[in-house]
Amino acid sequence: MASTPQVDESLVPDDVLVEWARIGSPSAFAELVERHREAVYTIVRNLCRTATDTEETLHEAFLTAWHDLRAFPSGVRFSTWLYSIATRTALAYRMRQYHGKRTSNQLGALLPTFDGKGRLIARDSRARRFSVVSSIVCDAARRQPSEMNGETANGQGHRA
Repeated sequence: MASTPQVDESLVPDDVLVEWARIGSPSAFAELVERHREAVYTIVRNLCRTATDTEETLHEAFLTAWHDLRAFPSGVRFSTWLYSIATRTALAYRMRQYHGKRTSNQLGALLPTFDGKGRLIARDSRARRFSVVSSIVCDAARRQPSEMNGETANGQGHRA
């Protein structure tokens, strides 16, 4: 019985390894994982909060890629496809882990508040100054254009 020749998979391009992996070669997929592990790790690490989250997401991303390999679109670079899987997986993991949990860096306390008429509610002296200035600007904007050009309500200009 003839044996199949051994191929150094590190020299084979990604697209060929993808085809081999699609027909069931775990060693071809293992080589793809080895080639892209560092880049995928960097993507996932930047989207996850902890090392544990990163490792779990990394594992899930490669597992998803293995399961979805049969649906790999032709004409697409494997790295682009894999990196998008890693990004989506990390974002989904983050949503599952932290959705609805409030963090200490909520910005709500820093945002301005407005009353029912849309006017700024002053919280401190700086905000009160802003409120006064904004009311002056709003009053000026409500004036008729003729008043803005130095004319009075009767159509005559100001005299010096």
